[in-house]
Amino acid sequence: MSKFVTCLLLVSGLVQPPPESKRPGVKAAGVKIPIERLKPEAIYSVPGTPDWLAVDEPGAVWVSNKPKDSVSKLDPKTGTVTATIAVGKRPCSGLAAGLGSLWVPNCGDATTPSSMSRVDLQTGAVTATIKTTIGNTEGSIATGAGSVWLMTDAKGTLARFDPATNAVVAEIYVAPGSYGLTFGEVDQLLL
Repeated sequence: MSKFVTCLLLVSGLVQPPPESKRPGVKAAGVKIPIERLKPEAIYSVPGTPDWLAVDEPGAVWVSNKPKDSVSKLDPKTGTVTATIAVGKRPCSGLAAGLGSLWVPNCGDATTPSSMSRVDLQTGAVTATIKTTIGNTEGSIATGAGSVWLMTDAKGTLARFDPATNAVVAEIYVAPGSYGLTFGEVDQLLL
């Protein structure tokens, strides 16, 4: 019995409690700023109801505006709205900047079917209007692996659009009710 207790004591002496985890964040005094003290660097005048955001490679910020059936291009360097572009009826379900274009899902209404607008990032011109269904007004759209990805129904249909043809080239079936998606740093689709 005494050998067992001695062995147990030796083993318990080797097992140490895990070190306390360090809390993330800045520890330097005066660095934390209460949210109420933060001041905007720029305020953009975008009448309507600005909603979804996307950032393109040169650094422009795009915002959709459902009641105005438009997207606006915001320049963070000058603090100005540099363009407002009419797109399809009722932009919804996110924005994606990639493959040289801004991709805008449009939910449509009783008289206008849903679609996806393709806007040239440089000129602001709508270069294509692609007929498609939209899975959910609060869904999302992503670009990656040379394609545009959009959930097109509540059953879990993920459509892959080829930007060379503006057409669906594949459908992947995921869990019903899936709407949110994104591409990560390593070009992997995350649902």
